[in-house]
Order: sequence, then structure tokens, then C-alpha cells
Amino acid sequence: MTVIAGVDFLNTSLSPFVQVEDENRIRFSIDDLSFKEFKLLLLALNRNLSTMAFSKRKVGWGKVKPYYLYRFMRIPSWSVHSCAIDWLYFAVVRNLRQRDIEQFYKAYRRKVHMPLVTYFYNEDTFIRISPFYVDIISDDVTLIAHLRSSFSNRVTDFDGVLPISEEEW
Repeated sequence: MTVIAGVDFLNTSLSPFVQVEDENRIRFSIDDLSFKEFKLLLLALNRNLSTMAFSKRKVGWGKVKPYYLYRFMRIPSWSVHSCAIDWLYFAVVRNLRQRDIEQFYKAYRRKVHMPLVTYFYNEDTFIRISPFYVDIISDDVTLIAHLRSSFSNRVTDFDGVLPISEEEW
């Protein structure tokens, strides 16, 4: 479950963006990727990214509570997975629709109280949304090349500074 497109995204000590070669990844600045462009990006992906995982810090003792994601999306089923870091966990939501992903992105860009890092994924591709970037990582190098040409005006170059891991957030 934790290995998607050859990346263990529950590995909180290393950002997924640096775990793959350049031909398997593309990055957009979240400030430059509008809601309309994000919808076009999802359409260009032509993938069913129906599963979502997000990291959250555990607060106190007792039952782990989800974010109020139901305000933005339909949550048919979800589960909680422990993480190597005691104060962090990952929640997984399954069977999402594309509209759910779109509404989540719209709320995330408005800086509504949201999970810090979120993944939408299937067997070979995932989108990682963080406060600064939208990363797409895929086994399909043809897909990444197509996205680079289709969204060439929005691609953010990897600047050589190591991306912040989930643990460092």
C-alpha cells in the first residue's frame, strides 16, 4: 500500500520528489497553478486517482479525529495508518471522485485549514499537494513528458534545494 510509482510515500524522512529520477516527476508551484489549470491537469493525467492519503499530527490522547474534509468532499471510507514517527499518522480515504479532488484543491489553495501534505494516487501515479508545490510522480515516463509539454509554462524547475520531508514539516 505504501509503495506507489516505486516510491514509499510513508517514508517520512525523505520527500518522494527526490526518490525518483527527473523523467518520473514534474513539479508545479501551488501559487501558479490555478484551480482551472489543476482541473486541466487532472484531465490530462487521465488516471483514476481515487485514493487519498494525508499526514496529520496526533493531538493528545484518545480517538484520532479526521480533518473536516466532509465540507469539501464525499468520504465513503477511511482508515488510519501508523507512521514511524510517533506524533504523526496517515489517514487514507478510498473511492473518491474527480470532483472531490478538485474541491479539495480549491479549498487547499484558499488556505483553509487542511492537511499539510496530501496524496491522491493509484497503482502507478500520485499527486502530492503541499503548501508550496504540486508534485506528480509516475512510472509512466510518457505521461510525465506529455505533462511537461502541455504545461510547459507552469512547470517549476527543481532548484537543487532538497524538498522538505513530511517529518520536517
